[in-house]
Amino acid sequence: KLREAREQGRSMFDDVLKQASASTGLSDGMREASIATRSVLRGAGKMAKEGIDRTRVAVEETVEDLVEGPRHRRARQSWGARGATEPEEAAHELWSTFFDRMWECVDISLADGWITKSDLSEPFFLLGMPSTAVASVALASRGSLGILFRASPKLLVNPPDFGGAPSVKKMLEQVEEVKIAMDAARITDDEATFLRKAALLASSRSCDPSPSVGPARLAKLNQILSGIQRVAISITQESFYKDNSEAIIAEMEVRE
Repeated sequence: KLREAREQGRSMFDDVLKQASASTGLSDGMREASIATRSVLRGAGKMAKEGIDRTRVAVEETVEDLVEGPRHRRARQSWGARGATEPEEAAHELWSTFFDRMWECVDISLADGWITKSDLSEPFFLLGMPSTAVASVALASRGSLGILFRASPKLLVNPPDFGGAPSVKKMLEQVEEVKIAMDAARITDDEATFLRKAALLASSRSCDPSPSVGPARLAKLNQILSGIQRVAISITQESFYKDNSEAIIAEMEVRE
C-alpha cells in the first residue's frame, strides 16, 4: 500500500507539472504538485500505522517529515542521549539529520551565491546536494571520536558502536575515512570552503582553491574530494535516499 501511494503521488506530481506548463505556470504547478504529493504521503503514513511493522512506520514518518520540510520538523532527541535505541530508530534519526544538513548546506550555498535556484533542477545537483552535506559533516567531525551529525542537541556517533542498519553503518564508516583524511591533511578554513563548494558543484563548473595552493596540495584536496563524492554516490543508491530526495528537491524548488 505504501508503494502504491508513493507511485500515486509521483503520478499526480507529473500530471500537475504537465498542466502547469500549459496554463498555470511552473511555479504554481510545482506548488500544487507539492501539495498533492504531501497529501498522498500523509495518507500512506496512516495506512502504515494501521498494519505495517514498526520499521515501515518509522520510515513513513520520515517521509511525512521531509515533505513538510526540516524547518517544521518536530524536535528530536539526541540518539546518544537516549542510550540504547531500536536499530530502525537510530537509522531513522541519522537519515533525518543528514537530510537536515543537506537543507542547511543548500541554504548557505544559495546565500553565498555558489548556486542559483535554477540550479536545483540541474543534473549536477543530484550528486552535489549529498556531496556537500557529506563534506560538511566530515569537516564538522574533525578532531572528534566519531561522526558529528548535529552540534545541538549533540548527535555524535562512533561507527564501531553503531548497531543500526548495515547500510547506515557503511555510510558512517565511509564518512569516518573522509574525516581521517581531512585530519591528516590539516585542512585550513579556506580549503574547507573549497571542498564544500567543489563537492556541491560536482565538476559542473570551474572551482579553484586559493592561489597559494600548490600542485601537490591541490592533488591532496582533490583526493579528499573524490572520497567525498564516493560516499555521496553510495548514499544516492540507498532506497531510503531515493524515496525521499525527490520530495526534498521539489520542496526546495517551490519554497519562497
